[in-house]
Amino acid sequence: SYLKGLGVTALWISPPVDNVNLSIPDSLGNPTAPYHGYAARDMKRIEEHFGDTAGSWVPFDNLVSAAHANGIKVIVDFAPNHSNQNNAGEFGALYDNGAFLADYGNDPNGYFHHSPDIGDWNDRYQLQYDQLFGLADLNQEHPTIDAYLKAAATQLAQHGTDAFRVDAVKHVTWGWEYSMTNAMFTSAPSFVFGEWYQGNTSDPLYRDSRKLANRSGMSLLDFPLNTAIRNVFASGTSFWDLENTLAAENGDFTWKNDLITFVDNHDMPRFLSVNNDTRRLHQALAFLLTCRGIPTLYYGDEQYLHNDTGGGGDPYNRNMMSSWSTTTTAYTLTKKLSDLRRANNAVPYGSHRPRWSNDDVYVY
Repeated sequence: SYLKGLGVTALWISPPVDNVNLSIPDSLGNPTAPYHGYAARDMKRIEEHFGDTAGSWVPFDNLVSAAHANGIKVIVDFAPNHSNQNNAGEFGALYDNGAFLADYGNDPNGYFHHSPDIGDWNDRYQLQYDQLFGLADLNQEHPTIDAYLKAAATQLAQHGTDAFRVDAVKHVTWGWEYSMTNAMFTSAPSFVFGEWYQGNTSDPLYRDSRKLANRSGMSLLDFPLNTAIRNVFASGTSFWDLENTLAAENGDFTWKNDLITFVDNHDMPRFLSVNNDTRRLHQALAFLLTCRGIPTLYYGDEQYLHNDTGGGGDPYNRNMMSSWSTTTTAYTLTKKLSDLRRANNAVPYGSHRPRWSNDDVYVY
């Protein structure tokens, strides 16, 4: 009821697949056993910390049913680039519904790309075939891995998943992602969007991201617009940053209204850690909810949730909810503008046109 009252129509959850169980040292050597979803060991099974210790699908099915009963779709975060860390813990071990397939040191069939870590973040080959922060990179071209990943996504769709957010699409084999997206659409009606992390439209690989979005059937999270939003509203740069970014992207992307727009996410300090000014956050949310694209609200922003320790980055941008008020200005503003998006098709589906702007005013 809290989410429905906020105007939420889709819930993007963490990857729910089974994650590693053995200890992995963090950057300081402390033992950790992550179950955030991005260190998979078995993509055919559910993470027990998200459901019950038996690994039953019932809690996931109940979540989907409860969301659907409230008119809310469920988006699953899907990470086909890798399994888990290749040099600690379970050493990249991958299972198929409990049956061991391989680990990074025991891989006779070539299920993994055995490459060094990425050294040049603008090298197309390294991005797709080398290791991302020591995570065992899956070989999607291998027929077994190809079938395994597509079956895992299909299984999630069979349990009621409405859409997929694909993790690290810049690092998954680009050609294979066309095939994966097609398989997702073939198994069930769906919407697919990917995370291609980039700064702005001047990024050396911006044209590659545009090509993927225009030709693969997969939309993208709008990182260039996110950069502009945070620059303008948090850091006080000119409104021309917004207009110039929108003008470039609207000319480059075929389906710009399908781009996923956002102010905050789990990989960057929260807006209020950058600038603890709730008025500026309200302005950013108002722009987000009336701009072209599909707006995504990071949990807790409507409660002004932030922890500025160490600048507010991971893990302090992922802290627990401390308030569930339905009367904050951010909550009521989000609800009002979410209602407007559903009531007036011009807001979510119309074209974005600037009417007048200068450094401090933007009319659109």
